[in-house]
Amino acid sequence: MKLIIDSISRVDKLIRAIKNNALGLDLVNY
Repeated sequence: MKLIIDSISRVDKLIRAIKNNALGLDLVNY
């Protein structure tokens, strides 16, 4: 269960980083 929570946490941080990063828009459109 903890592995799942850690994975979701990592993905959430990645999504926030992309949203906060102007270049992230290019990654999302990829």
